[in-house]
Amino acid sequence: VVLAVGAGHDRLVGIPGEDKIGVIGSATFVGWYNAHPDLRNLDPDLNTSNVVVIGNGNVAIDIARVLVKTREEMADSDLPEYATAAIEASPITDVYMLGRRGPIEAKFTNVELREMGELKNAVPIVDAAQLPDEVGDLDNPRDQRLKEKNLATLKEFIKFKPADAPKHVHFGFYANPVEILGGDRVEGLRLEKTKVEGGRAVGTGEFFEIACSLVIPAVGYRSLPVADV
Repeated sequence: VVLAVGAGHDRLVGIPGEDKIGVIGSATFVGWYNAHPDLRNLDPDLNTSNVVVIGNGNVAIDIARVLVKTREEMADSDLPEYATAAIEASPITDVYMLGRRGPIEAKFTNVELREMGELKNAVPIVDAAQLPDEVGDLDNPRDQRLKEKNLATLKEFIKFKPADAPKHVHFGFYANPVEILGGDRVEGLRLEKTKVEGGRAVGTGEFFEIACSLVIPAVGYRSLPVADV
């Protein structure tokens, strides 16, 4: 008997405050704007100027892109009207996409990354100080090419400034989430600055906070046990 049930549930980050109102996992949030019938009535509270997406992969990029695209840009997609209307009516201006490690370790592919520099109403914001001069020598030639393309694209994004557009997607690296702040609802995210040693993110003991009302962890998926198996 082979059970191929998929991994349709959100993986937790594992930090305090993850149970607050305003924390919505990527599987749930993407399911909502992709018209999954079980999530049609999710009705996420988008009444915030800042959104934090935890993750540096293609799912994180897709969420950030959907949150800042115009109705016209989404016209060729299958985004349902209820999601389009909710996003269009929201006051979101800044989406922070954060990863524990650096740009070399990020998992997004170049096609998705490049599109972030072609949006009508938003620009990507990158801190030049977080970008290395080069990728270095990797064992896998395919990974080498991909990461060199990504680094080149991120360097192109340095030219963009917040004043260039009303909305911004901040590419943040070397930032490890340690606590979601607030009472019953999300009021911010506390992070520790990191450095990469031996491919792993190591904390530096320096912390900072981002005010927000919506946190979307995009750190992978998990399967739930099947009853009686």
